[in-house]
Amino acid sequence: MKKVILIFIFLLSTAVLMMICGEDKKIAKIRSAAEQGNAEAQYKLAGHYAKGNGVKLDFAESAKWCRKAAEQGHVYAQDTLGLCYYRGIGVEQDYAESFKWYRKAAEQGHVYAQYNLGLHYAEGKGVEQNDAEAFKWFKKAAEQGYVHAQNELDRRDATGRVVEQDYVEAVKWYPKAAEQGHSEAKEIE
Repeated sequence: MKKVILIFIFLLSTAVLMMICGEDKKIAKIRSAAEQGNAEAQYKLAGHYAKGNGVKLDFAESAKWCRKAAEQGHVYAQDTLGLCYYRGIGVEQDYAESFKWYRKAAEQGHVYAQYNLGLHYAEGKGVEQNDAEAFKWFKKAAEQGYVHAQNELDRRDATGRVVEQDYVEAVKWYPKAAEQGHSEAKEIE
């Protein structure tokens, strides 16, 4: 019985060791590609640092690799870097930098970046407040089915804050937002 237990412990510890070494090899492979300028690898490495997955959790290192990918036009890295600057994750909080990176991603059609760019314009964070621009970017995101953007359009059409009050247009967006579970839209529906 002792032999069976010892063999089991040996096999289990060997399997765990192989998993650990395999993860290290995986990270090493990603790091190598990232250091050679591969934008996708840079973005993946940033994600590993952001989650502490296979490397020590390090938001500054994550932001560094994310920036490298974003500078090469990687749309998800641009959106993520926008968030980093907006919230001050791994970098100093800077709404103007957040706006810059969200804009780059939004111009490539990234739905969350379009919505967040709309928020920057609506709130005047990192850019001069501009309701018409906010509405434009919320609409782009809403047309891609993003529920929070649809709700923003509901509110802006119904109140007339950004565009001329248009209940017909507002009624168009509330059901779309409600169908996707947005709580404010469900209350109105």
